[in-house]
Amino acid sequence: MRIDKLTTGLQTAIQDAQSIAVTRDHPFIEPLHVMSALLEQQGGAMRHLLSSAGADVARLRERLEAEIAALPTVSGNAGEVHVSNDLNRL
Repeated sequence: MRIDKLTTGLQTAIQDAQSIAVTRDHPFIEPLHVMSALLEQQGGAMRHLLSSAGADVARLRERLEAEIAALPTVSGNAGEVHVSNDLNRL
């Protein structure tokens, strides 16, 4: 993944997604992590766009949290995470 080709906001979201994955001992950064980071991004447009489209952002956050909590974990990886195949394709 060429992170330098992404917008500044998306670069920040990827970094925040990495932090989420590391904090939860996930071996890979998944699209779920990125979506969660985009929803929490201060000054970002994601929440506004979804709300304008009629999405229930609070419910989406709940579902994202549940899905992220269900991801496999690895202990002893010393904070090393990789971009998942799904995220790389995305």
